Amino acid sequence: MKRLDVATVLLLALCTAGLLSGLGRLPALTSDEAWVGLYAGRLAALGLFTPHEMNTYTGPLFGLAIMKMFAALGASVRSLRLFGAGANVLAFVLLAAHLRRRGGAAAAAWWALALTASVYLLLKSRQAWECYALQPTLLALTFWVLDGPASWPRAFVLTALCVVGAQNHFIYLSIPLSLCVLYTARAQRGEPGADAWLRAAASALGAGAILFLVKPRLTDAAWSVERVWALPLFFALPALSAAAFAAGPWERPLLRLLPRRAGAYVFALGLTAFAVWHGVPLWQALSGPTLWKRTFSWDAPAFLDAPLWLWGTLVLSVAAWRAARAWYGREGLTSPETTLALWPAAYAAIFILFRNTSSFRYYSLIQFLTLASAAAGLARLPRPDRRWALALGVCAAVAAQAAFWRELRAPADRRPLRFKIGWHAENSLDFARKDAIFAAFDASGACAVGRQQDSFVSIPLDFHHLMSDPHPCDPARTFTAVQCPDCTRPPFFRWETAPNSAPGPHGL
Repeated sequence: MKRLDVATVLLLALCTAGLLSGLGRLPALTSDEAWVGLYAGRLAALGLFTPHEMNTYTGPLFGLAIMKMFAALGASVRSLRLFGAGANVLAFVLLAAHLRRRGGAAAAAWWALALTASVYLLLKSRQAWECYALQPTLLALTFWVLDGPASWPRAFVLTALCVVGAQNHFIYLSIPLSLCVLYTARAQRGEPGADAWLRAAASALGAGAILFLVKPRLTDAAWSVERVWALPLFFALPALSAAAFAAGPWERPLLRLLPRRAGAYVFALGLTAFAVWHGVPLWQALSGPTLWKRTFSWDAPAFLDAPLWLWGTLVLSVAAWRAARAWYGREGLTSPETTLALWPAAYAAIFILFRNTSSFRYYSLIQFLTLASAAAGLARLPRPDRRWALALGVCAAVAAQAAFWRELRAPADRRPLRFKIGWHAENSLDFARKDAIFAAFDASGACAVGRQQDSFVSIPLDFHHLMSDPHPCDPARTFTAVQCPDCTRPPFFRWETAPNSAPGPHGL
């Protein structure tokens, strides 16, 4: 085994250890995660009672997976997060293998180093949110599907991945749409095989669009009747898409109708919109210090932040540089390598159609694509440039890992912070440590949890109550807690136990 392969394996092992360690205590349980845990409990009790998860643009697949985890391991924060963390480990390994195959051992090693230095993947891959749990794995599998000439079996698998992703969260429709943009541009330039892949991507996008149009119109009340035709339709979409692909080269007349100059203007407009709305948030996601604030309420010292900001800048710059050189044919890349180089730009051009806000969860796909493209680009840097890039990457990885393992060893209860993600005002309230209120609730003897619309407390308390060992409690009493970011010391909550008719601690 080559030294680079050994380095790749060791770095992937370090990433795996980080993702799977301390899932029950880091980060603090969030309200959305707790909601998913309660939803999985309802699925276990009622069966597939709804085609939706939290809203009409999310589906029940992730909740069903958590239901199985609870059945096997019991309900806990660790079992709530274990499926998503394991799926992300699989995604990391799959993409490392793909890069090893197409870019050599150096590309795989750079990918492993980028993972080790990624605060985003280190923290977000641990959270039980559907965006983080399934999308990287589906995307890594998509890279393998695209690694070869288009065919109806590949079109079938591509559509199956897109349908699974789109039912999990509608934002996954951005994947087939970005592939349509990517292969349209390449087909118009006469690249062999690009027109067939455009047909496959368009077929997958059509199947995803059917899902997106039908699913929001399904209701919980009528689901027992609607599922009779809706489930067979959803399962048939990959086969219908493969049949559309096999129907022939219908994409060629469409290509002739698309004016290249107008397409270039639209593409440039999309990239400009991405730069304005999403450029800074993507840089923050690729760097990491803002994620310390979001997840740990921690404004890290400059000596830890600086290498991470510089590393994020390098990753973004190398990905952009590689895309430009690939487009102008200066890299001598194979077709799969060209896909890896140009896909982040194609994705960026259409992302504004899906999001004009800057929540970190929606950058899961673009940061994954960008990291993969940058890893392949870093492997092709001239030797003198690779040396300083490697030194910076090692410094960033040491900073990310040191801060993570320090926090994992002794999670700190800090005052919630307010900060910016791009243009968006954000805070760390949802990630506040809840150990104190969980202990207070257990000691209160109350059965009920009070509702507070302005806090992220009641749903985590509900999940804590669900997974705790049964103990006597008084159904006539309610435990109510609210966050207190202005309190002088931890815990940054206020709570009280009162009779059900009594008011909660709104003004305590």
